[in-house]
Amino acid sequence: MVANLLGLLSGVIMFLLFMGVIYYAEELPPYGLGLSVISAAMTLLPATLAMIFIAPLVGAVTSSLGPRPVLIYGSLVSALGFYLFVWDRTSPTALVLDSFVTGVGVVSTTIPIVNMVAVSMPPDSVSVGLGFNTMVRFLGASVGPVLAATLLTDYRAYAEYIIPYLGTLTFTEGGPQAFNMIFYIGSAISIVMMVISLFTKNYRARGSAALML
Repeated sequence: MVANLLGLLSGVIMFLLFMGVIYYAEELPPYGLGLSVISAAMTLLPATLAMIFIAPLVGAVTSSLGPRPVLIYGSLVSALGFYLFVWDRTSPTALVLDSFVTGVGVVSTTIPIVNMVAVSMPPDSVSVGLGFNTMVRFLGASVGPVLAATLLTDYRAYAEYIIPYLGTLTFTEGGPQAFNMIFYIGSAISIVMMVISLFTKNYRARGSAALML
């Protein structure tokens, strides 16, 4: 139950990260950076690489220490990363650094959740448990974009742009408060995950036996 709840929340924060960064990077100034599609995607590349290369290290630490301390660490790093977006996202470099920190935190929460399911369940039920946990994480991944899109719709700002031959036109787009809310909520969910992690059972596998600390 705890692993599935954490899996749901991890899916939400992962896609709050993706949606928030991409929309902010592509949105035109003064409310965004006005990057091209390729450049906006590149701002998430360090976060993606962090998830790929740090995942094996997180898995090794989880196997030796158990999932609980890694979950607490990952939740704290994720909360810090989301807060960094609120503090400074004024340049592509800042966006890249913020994404990297948050990506490290997110992957440090995802790996221990899978470990909890695999180690804590009876051998004949592991595949069912992992499948259900994956479904719950996908559910969280579907909630994240909807939540981000809702905030971008609710907290709108107006900008005037001069269009050749058409004159000055007024457009509505997600304002600074919308992006702040996305990142504040991501940070808050990460803190909730940390609190839940404090009360999880620290399963560790030694050989074929699972020890609960």
